[in-house]
Amino acid sequence: MFARAGCGLVLVLGLRLCYLLVQYVAGNGGVQRFHVESAAFLLVILGVAFRLSRHVPDETATPGSPLRSPLSLLVLVALAFGIYWPALSIGFLSDDFLLVDRASTWSVGAVNLELFRPLPLSVWALFLQNRCRRNNNSRAEHRAAWYECLAHNAAGG
Repeated sequence: MFARAGCGLVLVLGLRLCYLLVQYVAGNGGVQRFHVESAAFLLVILGVAFRLSRHVPDETATPGSPLRSPLSLLVLVALAFGIYWPALSIGFLSDDFLLVDRASTWSVGAVNLELFRPLPLSVWALFLQNRCRRNNNSRAEHRAAWYECLAHNAAGG
């Protein structure tokens, strides 16, 4: 019963995402980019949750199968770092400073009509709050130190 309901929900969310994407690309219906992003995020989260809830161990898989080997996981992580290595040294870009500033004051709501990222802003806010608490700094002192560190990294230091 729940399996059919979960499968149906994932299917409906997938169809909704397709509909919103077509409306967004066609430029009609008042669909904005964040509508499509939110629908995709919801589909992925509920799809993964549904898949994990339905996981049945495969008894025919061999212990050394490539997808379950710790070595394959290590290789995938190394490949990801290798691919993204040039981008990791860039540092923050223009709107990142605004987002850090908003996160440091726990303003995790919408920045504008197309920029609504409560989860990343909340994670940044928790990170900044923990660093302030650990260093016994006020938020203003910590924000100033954070910007100084960001400027230093952006200058290649």
